[in-house]
Amino acid sequence: GKKQIFLDELKMESTESEKQANQFSANLLIPDSEYKSFVSTGKFTKSSVNAFAMGINIAPGIVVGRLQHDRHIGYDWLNGLKRKFVLIENR
Repeated sequence: GKKQIFLDELKMESTESEKQANQFSANLLIPDSEYKSFVSTGKFTKSSVNAFAMGINIAPGIVVGRLQHDRHIGYDWLNGLKRKFVLIENR
């Protein structure tokens, strides 16, 4: 629901509502029908991921992360398309 709060912690067990929240977030970033169409091609090259990402106006690294999470590609594939950030805590 809209008023539920989700906290993500490594040791928490996955609940049905957490799975739904994850799926909602994934589909919000990458429209489900377009993602399924892209995945059905089976072509996961740097240029195909870039073209798909540009077509849906999203960073290619997000597409790579989704493909890796959904096990369409290995976690060692296309990592050069991901942006890395360093968080600095000010005290």
